[in-house]
Amino acid sequence: ANGTYTVEYTVTVAGLYYVMVTLGGEPIQGAPFRMQAFPAKTRASHSVAHGVGLSVATAGVYTEFSLLAKDTYGNDETKSSEGNFSVAFRNSATGGVSAPAAIDDSLRGLYTVGYVPREAGIYSVDVKYNRMPIFGSPYTLLVRPGRADVSKSRLACGDHDECLTAVAGDAHVIYLHGHDVMDNACKHGGDPFTVRLVGDGDGEQSARLNDLGDGTYSIQTTIKKAGGYKLHLRLDGHNIAGSPFDLAVVPGPSCAPQSSAAGPGLAASAAGVGASFVVQAVDCFGNKQTKGGDRWVATMTRPGEPDQFGVVRDREDGSYEVVPTVTRSGMWKLHVTLGGVQIAGGPFDVAVSAGPTDAFASIAAGDGIKQAYTGEVSVFMLRTKDAYGNDRAAGGDDVRAVLVQGSTSQAVHAKVVDTGDGTYTLRYTLEITSGDDYILSVY
Repeated sequence: ANGTYTVEYTVTVAGLYYVMVTLGGEPIQGAPFRMQAFPAKTRASHSVAHGVGLSVATAGVYTEFSLLAKDTYGNDETKSSEGNFSVAFRNSATGGVSAPAAIDDSLRGLYTVGYVPREAGIYSVDVKYNRMPIFGSPYTLLVRPGRADVSKSRLACGDHDECLTAVAGDAHVIYLHGHDVMDNACKHGGDPFTVRLVGDGDGEQSARLNDLGDGTYSIQTTIKKAGGYKLHLRLDGHNIAGSPFDLAVVPGPSCAPQSSAAGPGLAASAAGVGASFVVQAVDCFGNKQTKGGDRWVATMTRPGEPDQFGVVRDREDGSYEVVPTVTRSGMWKLHVTLGGVQIAGGPFDVAVSAGPTDAFASIAAGDGIKQAYTGEVSVFMLRTKDAYGNDRAAGGDDVRAVLVQGSTSQAVHAKVVDTGDGTYTLRYTLEITSGDDYILSVY
């Protein structure tokens, strides 16, 4: 009403506009006017995120994605937003928040989000503006394990390094697990691990490394000689943590044909007494055992006689003391077996001699033990035996005989002749007699 007019309009698309004002169809002075429409305030629901780092990342590797601030009408912001963007990574399995993000403001409405993921897994990525989720949030992010790291990769040996003990002659497998720099177990193979196995004084041994394709590698070897070995495991030319490892190769099961026996009891023994020998257990590759536990059996056999079993004492150092004992003298066969298999050199011929002379088992015979005539030489024989009735068959015993007449107390000592074969000839002469009997004592 006073010659002025108010013009109102609303634009939804930011940009440069030309405003044409006319009067009676003719442009007024200065028309058209230049008008710059700027974006409205940033709106969370219209702001977006994009980039590979929003969907896939590798543990331990710096990764980025972008945030683009937009207003209510979807216009890109051209300057820093007045509010604040925030990014949080939540592990879908544990619910924990990890991988703190750094947000870099380009001052033109574009933000770069940088982060280094630590734990492999699936994450929910919450991107918010002033605590309100942006368009598409939360996003799903897959964090993959990185390539194997030399300081984190390790053997799968359990708590007591049991995988570092092998048995001679057996195929032995050790597993190596690749772990990335963040200690995530690798899920894919292809890392350039190498293996080298060296024995103490025996040079390099054969060992094969197999890529199982899942981040695990098997190391296979068969070593026949017991002893200590060094296992070198390397990645990119560098030893992994703990390498070289000490690999102990212990003897395999004892093998009778390779084991040996030594000692006097393999050739000679005495009835009821026995003689010992020692078994040294060895595995099938010639390695001496260092601990016990075997069930060695020593059996003495002879036609017409029951089998006799020796006593076996485990020394717990891989050797066994054996004492076979029989009560009949003569030649016997000694069988030393393990699991029914003869030891090297067996069976053995053992000459069993009679045991020590036993007075009660020895026998006297001849007229001289029953009657005698005054002035005449009387003779009887003594055959010595051991406690088991075996002929001694050897001389050397201190044999004595004496006759005593009770009424006169006269003592007559017999003369003893040792024949050297376990028999003794005894002679005596009675010179005085009262007619009473004599008592003959042989000892």
